[in-house]
Amino acid sequence: MNSKIQIILTDDQLEELQLQTLLAVKKGIAQATDAQNKPYLKLKDFTAWTGFTAPTIRKFVANGLPVADVNGQKLYGKEEYIQWLKSREQTQEPELV
Repeated sequence: MNSKIQIILTDDQLEELQLQTLLAVKKGIAQATDAQNKPYLKLKDFTAWTGFTAPTIRKFVANGLPVADVNGQKLYGKEEYIQWLKSREQTQEPELV
């Protein structure tokens, strides 16, 4: 079914809609940039930054990933994560056939 809805706005309404859309986009960009510039992140932001799920991050913590506990709030450090990953890097010798 291909239905179309037509919305008619006054010039003032269109201008207000454009302004509100622009403000929402700017706010979203500011929030995303702010989260990316923070050295420590809450779990939700940390999972977005790393690309891993929360259960995987919890496994990493159980395996030694440092986590800061500030008044019961767990914060995950970006630099600590990178250092933790580097400490687990392994070079593998190529297999001889």
